[in-house]
Amino acid sequence: MHLKWLGQSSTPRRCSCGVAVQLGPNWAYNQEAFHHLLTLERERCRRWGRHFLLLLVDAEATSGGSIPWEPWLARRLFWTLSRCLRESDFVGWYVDHRIAGAVLTELGEEPRADVAGFVAGRVNNALRPVGQLLFAGRLRVRVSLDPKHLSGGLLCSG
Repeated sequence: MHLKWLGQSSTPRRCSCGVAVQLGPNWAYNQEAFHHLLTLERERCRRWGRHFLLLLVDAEATSGGSIPWEPWLARRLFWTLSRCLRESDFVGWYVDHRIAGAVLTELGEEPRADVAGFVAGRVNNALRPVGQLLFAGRLRVRVSLDPKHLSGGLLCSG
């Protein structure tokens, strides 16, 4: 697994778990690394009785499915997401170049629908100019609490 830099071709550093780590304003994990970290977060939360949120952002195609993100737009998307989230959260591709994801870690012992609503609203507001300009309002922001699958546990959708 490796970290895919958006717009730069620097060599990522490897950490002991085999997932590359590199920080910067325009970064995101590729799909493989993101799902690996998502699995680790699920296991950690299950073990300690904690919860997390999974946030997904995509642009819905008129024929169904998701529109691919152009590289320049993906950089803007991940920069905006990183500004809306905490440093302990991580972002990347849930589905490479189509669905962006973010995992909000350490939410506590009780599920909090109000936190999911707040996060969905904050991200929706931050991405609204991009969504209206480029996707004619078809930008989707979905938040689910401690999801096993995307189909269950959806708390908020924007």
